[in-house]
Amino acid sequence: MKKILSVLIALILAGSALTGCGEQKPTGKEEKSQEQTNKQEETKPEGKTEEKAETPAGDDVMAKFNHSGYPILNEKETFDIYVEQLSPVVAANDKEVVKKGIEDTNVNTNFIEVAGSSWKEKINILFSTNALPDAILGDISVEEKYTQLYPLDEFLTEEIAPNIVKFFNSRPEYWEILKAPDGHIYSLPTGDETYWNAIDSQMFINENWLKAVGKEAPKNAAELKEVLEAFKNGDPNGNGDTTDEVPMTFRGIWGWGDGMENALAAFGVFESGSHVMTKDGEVKFAAKQDEYFEALKFFHELYEEGLIDSECFTQSSDQYKAKLAEEVDKYGVVITYDKQDKTRNWLPLLLADKTGNITVGLNNIEHVDGFSICKTCKNPGALVRWYDYCNKDVETVLNWNRGVKGEMWKDAEGHEGMIELLNDPEIQKAKGANNREELRRMQSFSGKSPSYMDLSYQDIIYSDQPKKLKPQLNQMVIEKGYGVKSLPAGFSSKENSERRGLLLTDIDNYLNKFVATSIVDGIDEKGWETHLKTLEKLKVDEYVKLCQEFVDSRKK
Repeated sequence: MKKILSVLIALILAGSALTGCGEQKPTGKEEKSQEQTNKQEETKPEGKTEEKAETPAGDDVMAKFNHSGYPILNEKETFDIYVEQLSPVVAANDKEVVKKGIEDTNVNTNFIEVAGSSWKEKINILFSTNALPDAILGDISVEEKYTQLYPLDEFLTEEIAPNIVKFFNSRPEYWEILKAPDGHIYSLPTGDETYWNAIDSQMFINENWLKAVGKEAPKNAAELKEVLEAFKNGDPNGNGDTTDEVPMTFRGIWGWGDGMENALAAFGVFESGSHVMTKDGEVKFAAKQDEYFEALKFFHELYEEGLIDSECFTQSSDQYKAKLAEEVDKYGVVITYDKQDKTRNWLPLLLADKTGNITVGLNNIEHVDGFSICKTCKNPGALVRWYDYCNKDVETVLNWNRGVKGEMWKDAEGHEGMIELLNDPEIQKAKGANNREELRRMQSFSGKSPSYMDLSYQDIIYSDQPKKLKPQLNQMVIEKGYGVKSLPAGFSSKENSERRGLLLTDIDNYLNKFVATSIVDGIDEKGWETHLKTLEKLKVDEYVKLCQEFVDSRKK
């Protein structure tokens, strides 16, 4: 017993000695003295202070990276970043632009690729289980998930992120549209905001065929039908066979670059992924308008008379791209993102409604949902600086966004300070790609790029074929006031976003089938009335009200 008591006393004394040394901490931040705390409280400015975003506890994040110059980190550190798979041929981590970024910055980006078809599901699982990576490069619905993201405000300074700040200051709206519901910034823009992307699904007409059948480019729906009839019966490709021409083709109703959404604009309405159009601050549900009914009847006539591709609602995206890439002279009117080839001239087609007005559905070229850093990241400042590095100069931006210099783009000869986007089939074939977009995805991050081609790039992209330069068409549409947006850029409240998303899922599934069936099989007054009642059951009025609330909130 004496031995045991001796040991216990020794332990107690040792514990007391250790406690007495507690003020000298070997790691972490030093605690402030009460005097320091009181002094700071006295110097705080009066009045309302900005709500401070909750951030993860831990070491001082501002001390974990070099605030200026390169490398960003003195020792290499790995960051896991989820990204949508762009190429099945070249992995993201194997792209030269990624390797150079690691070499320059010591930010070892480990991209984890997810198939586009399962992106939304995968991201939702990551957030629901909180099994988050360091960052995500892609759409994530910031307004719903920002509580699990790292607020970036403290890093958005001229010292730490000079390129980001310079851009935001030149376009002050970004300081506002990037704010989440709590007033803090959790995401940075990605991709390309030039006018090239203002219109996705654009109608183009084969100018050679117009000349062959002696027609002018149509200006409205009635003239379009006349031209399509001439294409069908007039052997415009001149091969002696009047059965191999397809007057008009597209893929589906809405979707990036190939849906018929803007063809409906010949009746003063258009379709989009959100199914609403906002004009003069008022939100309208497109598929409730009488003009929508007229458009469906018109396109059913075209389909029934064989003026529309019979596969327009069944072909996949890859099948449609393959069609448009064929060398055969087979199509009169196509709907695509951009249409150029060496054997035919393609004219962009804008159709007016019966009142003479032109309506074109526009994208938000301002991107708000792109690169986000998760709270699980232990060094968020390094990733903000990495994003800033990706935007440091024209060459870096193009390497991330377009691909290898000399293969996807080059300095425009005789035009100092300008660049020319390349579309060389020989280079593409030599690199194992079938077309320009495929090579771009093999070499860069394309529309998911952390480098941002802002609107200033519009002025440095050179083309020796001005009438075919799609951005000029889109800019004209915007300047003349033809363009109408679905919803503005920015974030709504979490509650608004979640409820809208829930309603939209059922609405989207229904309309996808309804429009295709109406065009293929036809629709009458009774069918339209049934459709309107179905929209009531799907709570479309509530959906529109939520959209209107969001639009109104963006005005404040």
